[in-house]
Amino acid sequence: MSTDTTPVPPINKWIIALLISIAVNGLLAGLLLSKQVKPAGPGSDWSRSQHAVQIRPNGPRHLVRNLPPERRKQVMMTAMKNLESQGNEHPRKLFKRLRQAKHKTMRLLRAEELDTKAIEQSLAEIRTLNQKLAVSGDALMIEVLAQLTSAERKAAEAALRQRKVQRRQRQDGQYQEPQ
Repeated sequence: MSTDTTPVPPINKWIIALLISIAVNGLLAGLLLSKQVKPAGPGSDWSRSQHAVQIRPNGPRHLVRNLPPERRKQVMMTAMKNLESQGNEHPRKLFKRLRQAKHKTMRLLRAEELDTKAIEQSLAEIRTLNQKLAVSGDALMIEVLAQLTSAERKAAEAALRQRKVQRRQRQDGQYQEPQ
């Protein structure tokens, strides 16, 4: 028999707390990563690219996407010239003004004192610019369509239908990239 009388050192409480903390942090990190890696379910309507830039799915650029580069450039330049000659403002200028109005609103929201009148005016300006952009976009679509031949319009319509099908398949998780 052993008659060892040396005291057994007590288990350090700090080491146990550290190990538990590491385990909990690992569990939380794993849960967070699983949410990031997990693909969007069938109920989600927006892909990541649509969150970054919300583009109208049937905008003028989508109509001319399948045209040869020279023809595409000719159609868009002519449509933009016609749009500006009608007195409509260039869409890029409208987008720039919209961005500036949104930044102005955010500055007003961060201010120490809440100026509700200024915020209301800023939001009204954003609404007006969105309306102008919608009207300008519709006019540009009409101008682009006026520049296209009948065969080009039919091809563009078929391409838009195909994109719509692919977008739905992507949302349902059924889409396979063509190789």
